[in-house]
Amino acid sequence: WFKIGKTERNTGKRVREIMRSTGLPEDPLILRVYTHPIRTPKEIETEFHKLLISAGHYRAIGDQTGRDWFATNLDFLNAIASSLGCEIFGTATPED
Repeated sequence: WFKIGKTERNTGKRVREIMRSTGLPEDPLILRVYTHPIRTPKEIETEFHKLLISAGHYRAIGDQTGRDWFATNLDFLNAIASSLGCEIFGTATPED
């Protein structure tokens, strides 16, 4: 599961603020940060969600889950980011 969401603040600080409200038993990892030189974080988030849904990547549904969780993979997320002209930061993988 990957949380695909936006923030206009420091990514690490935002993740620390929501760590225990994610509903996951382990601490989240920041695997990638995508930025765009012109488009807003909200615009990029909307495009990511639209493309994930149209590709059939399962979206978590539940009262406590939030709508930013997707069953996907880093290769697909990086492909979306590249196609949208995003800069990609972070090279950590779940195995790191």
